[in-house]
Amino acid sequence: MSDYSGNLSNHPSILKNPFALLDTCDIFGTRDTLILMVIPTFLEETREEIDIKFRIYKKFAKAVHVDFIDGKFTNNLTVMDPSIFSEYSTEFDLEAHLMVEEPINYLESLISAGFKRVLGHVEKMSDQVKFVAKG
Repeated sequence: MSDYSGNLSNHPSILKNPFALLDTCDIFGTRDTLILMVIPTFLEETREEIDIKFRIYKKFAKAVHVDFIDGKFTNNLTVMDPSIFSEYSTEFDLEAHLMVEEPINYLESLISAGFKRVLGHVEKMSDQVKFVAKG
């Protein structure tokens, strides 16, 4: 199915952008090019760590995934203030992953900070319909 020998390190698209994988597949009798984009993730605890990661990610990414973890959903903790990311919302498509209790409580601040996509865990929502409607 693939146009290349399987050695991704020699594929021209990989050499140009190692975080995008191109493959040509035969779907329903047509040949379609599929693009797999790897989106870097933030699990940082400080503003300084976030700024360093953005400088690195700026070189190859157009989107980033930010995990917000409150220490209740899981034992980890991350930065919980979405406004820290607002200055980067014009350069990157921001995606939030809410590993928190009552994710609905974070929607307004995420939207204000420029997040375009929000993922929340239904098992931590008292009202999933309300979460989706508000989002």
